[in-house]
Order: sequence, then C-alpha cells, then structure tokens
Amino acid sequence: MILCFVSTLDKKPCNSNATMTRCLILLLLASHLSVLSAMTTNNRILLSSLLVGSALGLSVYGDYDFSPSEIGLLATVLLAINHPTAQPTSVTCTAPGYTGHPLLGCYRIYSDTPVLYDTARQQCISDGGSLLLVNSAQEAQALAEQLVAKSLQRTFVQGSRRNAADPWKADDGSPLPYTGPDTVIGQPDDGATVLVMLDSTRFAAAANFIPFQSFTCEI
Repeated sequence: MILCFVSTLDKKPCNSNATMTRCLILLLLASHLSVLSAMTTNNRILLSSLLVGSALGLSVYGDYDFSPSEIGLLATVLLAINHPTAQPTSVTCTAPGYTGHPLLGCYRIYSDTPVLYDTARQQCISDGGSLLLVNSAQEAQALAEQLVAKSLQRTFVQGSRRNAADPWKADDGSPLPYTGPDTVIGQPDDGATVLVMLDSTRFAAAANFIPFQSFTCEI
C-alpha cells in the first residue's frame, strides 16, 4: 500500500530507482514513529519526523533524488537524534512521611524536636530503615538542597567512630563511602564520635550527647 501510494504521487512505475528511494524514506519515517515513540520524548520524535517528512517532500514534489549514501546519512542522523538517554530512576515510597528521590531513595528528614544521635538512629530503625548513608557528592548535594528548602543547617546522617584515631564507619562496620570534599569538621576531637551533614554539603563530627534539631532516615 505504501509503495502504491508513493508511486501514485510520482506517477512513475513502482520499481523505478527514484520511487524506491521515496519508498525507503517513507518506511524509515513509519518505522521510527512506531518503534521510537515508546522511548523518546515528543520533541525528538517531532524533529525526526520533520527531517524525514522534508526529505520525502523534496523527493516526491521536487527534482532531487536521494542516493543510497544520502539515505544512509539520513538514517544515521535519525538514530543519533532518537538515541535513548538515561532518565532518573523514579522512587516510590509507601512509608508514611517518606519521600521518593532519584538520588536519596526513600527518605525522610525529621525536624520536630532536638534528639540525640542514638535516638535518631533508633527512630530510623523503627521505621524499617536506618540513618541516611551518603554515598557520593551528588547525594550530598541533593540532601543539602533539601536542608536549605526546610531552613535546616545540619542533620544527623549515618556515620560513627570510637575516637579521633578511628575511621568513620557505617552501621554495618564498613568504611563510609563519602565524607565530603574536605576534612570532616571537628575531626581531631576525641569526643566527636557521630556525624552530621551541613547545608553546605560538608560533614562535621559531633558529640553523641549533644542533641540536634534534624536527622535523616532512609528505607
């Protein structure tokens, strides 16, 4: 049906080189619209459709015939335009009070009343999770943005040590994957054995007997 349609527009036999070229262009358009619509944005589909439609129009109503190499170039351009890009992973949270975030996962920032580190940790465990473990600079930035949005300067996160000579560790005893771009503030203090993250994305050591307004849990 497609071949006959193009042949009718051009009023040439359907086995001519020019008509076959137009048939291939039209097939490219149909294929890209049907296959790529599930994986690309509407803007990119519109752009690729415009390119192929313009090429088809030039071939059908003009005097220009596309060579095989030009058809190949057109196909390459279409593939480049419609190449799927990575999209942020959506996170759905069912726990009351928790929010889904592409980087932070299912998390909740508590800021009702000042609490000690151990109290904060137990609350997270009661929720079915743990204090948030910051794994990268990107996660630290995302958390800092949430702190700023809530007008909070700091929050308890996962990380503790026995003394200043001991390395910072996660709840499972493994070394922390990330403690900021600079040295942890208060690092030499033997009494500072738990970790908080500041709204500047830096980390600070704190004493576990000093309460803070905020702590962040993840599930």
